[in-house]
Amino acid sequence: MTDSSKKTILLVEDEAIQALTGKMALEKYGYTVVCANSGEKAVEAVRTEPGIQLILMDIDLGKGMDGTEAAALILQDHDLPIVFLSSHTEQEIVDKTEKITSYGYVVKNSSITVLDASIKMAFKLFEAKKRAAESAEQFRAIVENTSDYIMRYNREGKHIYGNPAALAASGLAREHYIEKTHRELGFSAEASAIWEASITEVFKTGKPKSVEFEVDIANGRAFLQLRFSPEFDSWGGITSVIGVSRDISSLKQTEEDLRTHQCELEMQNEELREKQADIEALRLEYFELYDMAPIAYFTVSEAGPILGANLMAADLLGIVRRNLLTRNFSQVLHADDQDIYFLLRKNLFATGELQHCRLRMRREDGTSFTVYIKAAAAQTGSGERVCRMAVVDLEPDNPQGRQEAGQA
Repeated sequence: MTDSSKKTILLVEDEAIQALTGKMALEKYGYTVVCANSGEKAVEAVRTEPGIQLILMDIDLGKGMDGTEAAALILQDHDLPIVFLSSHTEQEIVDKTEKITSYGYVVKNSSITVLDASIKMAFKLFEAKKRAAESAEQFRAIVENTSDYIMRYNREGKHIYGNPAALAASGLAREHYIEKTHRELGFSAEASAIWEASITEVFKTGKPKSVEFEVDIANGRAFLQLRFSPEFDSWGGITSVIGVSRDISSLKQTEEDLRTHQCELEMQNEELREKQADIEALRLEYFELYDMAPIAYFTVSEAGPILGANLMAADLLGIVRRNLLTRNFSQVLHADDQDIYFLLRKNLFATGELQHCRLRMRREDGTSFTVYIKAAAAQTGSGERVCRMAVVDLEPDNPQGRQEAGQA
């Protein structure tokens, strides 16, 4: 005996002995069996016994409705697997039952093993049908609610289905959309030709095809991305072509905006390169005018440290320029002339007017020499006040103590 998990079966049989025999045999195989001896009682049993999961339906039920009539009536309100039982083997009888339901046809007096196998197969078919129905419902929900345009075409390129999004894009009711080609729906000759060629190619090759093109739709012009895929029957033949179309107008606009932005960036980069070239030219000019100047230049902060000096300044003091930039300006002055420099700096920052004086500076080797200083107040990019000084050696013919270390 097999485990049937106590499934409940309605056995419809007008012969009492056969009904009893069948009931006992099925119960030995683990089924729960409810019996009815007429088509009318079978209909009533299904209505009052909600636990029935399958019906074994005899075709010949004496007076009243026969098994096929009872089955048809039951299936109007209940989705149940029905296996027909009959002593008839004529093709027309079998065909009649298959038009009602197709879960099985068992010849009476077959062994209980055969009957049990037929029942189990009917349950499997029923479960497969339920899963297929659930999948179909999920698919329908997706197709009916997606914003993509989904269409089905026959070999003539006519629409045999269009989801709500496709109908909305066409601006037509379903009855004016179905069985119409794109040309008949009023699309342009160019767009219609693309559709026709793509559908024909998929029917011919059996391979999917993707295209992109612009087209006029109900709410304006759109750029569509469209993929055509073949649908096959159980023998591998192509029955129809599914078209899934997506409006990518916003994507194309974004791409166009990105291309425009890229062009703008390239133009800005070109301007930047030109400015960098100008800066480089100015840097060279600055080097020639500042670093290679025949007089010394110093930039000194308000607090006193040397912030900048040209090559002539380092050469004048006989010191490597990088070492010069770590010192206070007063450190390169003669001790007796510190007050002169202090007064110059005080007046400069107090009035902002040009200041000048003569004083002595001290070289790295300790020797001193007289210079003329002209100072101007300035401000750095960060807002710091500085003193910019031009220093002229008044003893150019006395190079004592000059050192080659002045090169940066």
